[in-house]
Amino acid sequence: KRVEASHLLSTHIPRIIICSVAGFSRNFPSIEFTQKNKYEIRVGDDLDPDLLIEQLAQLAYLQVQRVEEVGEFCIRGSIVDLWTPGEKTPSRIEIFGDAVDKIRSFRPSNQRSFQTLDKVTILPSREFVWPYKSQLESAVEKFNSAILHQKVMGVSRSNLLEDLKAN
Repeated sequence: KRVEASHLLSTHIPRIIICSVAGFSRNFPSIEFTQKNKYEIRVGDDLDPDLLIEQLAQLAYLQVQRVEEVGEFCIRGSIVDLWTPGEKTPSRIEIFGDAVDKIRSFRPSNQRSFQTLDKVTILPSREFVWPYKSQLESAVEKFNSAILHQKVMGVSRSNLLEDLKAN
């Protein structure tokens, strides 16, 4: 929700923002973060599915068999389904050859398309994403050394490292 709110703040003029004190005091993704990490796909754009998979992984999307929640995507042949923060329903991108042929909204309950779109704006699925894989690897290595120094071992250490890798 915070990624969605950051995007809305960059694209709309808010009149009133209502939130709890706890919500206000939490880290909030900056508008710059959201703008820098968003990715737009339009009908007619050239699209390399392998590059798209890499970009979705970079934005912390989870690859699944069937999209049912925000932050998930799946690939079925020349069709890419994804659910980006800020959208009430997931989007289906149909690729013909090397170009985006259609973009439609669909209902996750029955997987049926119901609305044609001109574009989809893909936002990061989390409030933090690693800009480069090398940064993640370096951070994991440093973090691992630090927790080993503190004698964190076993399942606890593994869980912490997996959480770090998953953003």
